[in-house]
Amino acid sequence: MLLNKFHPLAAIAVLLPVTAAALGYRTVNSTFGDYAIRFKSWSSHNTKLCNGGLGHYACWADMSNRHLFFSLAPLLVWHQEGPGGSSLQGMLFENGPCLIDRSDVTKFNPNYWTECFNVVYLGQRADVGFSYVDNNVEQAAPDMPSRTPTSSLDSVVLIRLLHEDFPLLKHVDLDLSGKSFAGRYVPNFADRILKYNAFVDQAPDSSGVISLRSIVVGNPWINPAV
Repeated sequence: MLLNKFHPLAAIAVLLPVTAAALGYRTVNSTFGDYAIRFKSWSSHNTKLCNGGLGHYACWADMSNRHLFFSLAPLLVWHQEGPGGSSLQGMLFENGPCLIDRSDVTKFNPNYWTECFNVVYLGQRADVGFSYVDNNVEQAAPDMPSRTPTSSLDSVVLIRLLHEDFPLLKHVDLDLSGKSFAGRYVPNFADRILKYNAFVDQAPDSSGVISLRSIVVGNPWINPAV
């Protein structure tokens, strides 16, 4: 039922490279690398999703021919189980401001995490959920990340893009969270951030350091032998 409800959004994901402006998405190009963010925002008064009382964003982080989809409400990054599970499952069935009920309509979630955090629901790796790779034929695109440590590089770029396009987030702590296979996603992401910070610390301008505070994983899948 969920897939039926979101077929129109899936079509939009296919059309975005050509019609982003026509669909109301704003594009902000990065000052470093061939990167950009495309985003569309809804105010807290817009109850089309549900009456959550919070503003929210739907965004793509464009990294060359890879495009990570994420949804940002009103910085904790949420990773879903998998590999291959869309983080929109967490947003719409677990801890987001709006949940889908049995009648396939959204309702306000009184236990939403965005009451305490800016939450990014990240479709990771590229080709999961609404994230995609250009010219991908049967998952054989040359730039398709094939391992979690490789895909975590895209996540670091995403955080830098967020800091650039939403400057207030640069000054807050970052928490990484998720469940199940996030036991692989989150530690790899954190490791990449620490290595990135060690590199940036040696640069003349160290303002690009990412303030990683914690990692939190529920029921983590770490190793098939565990």
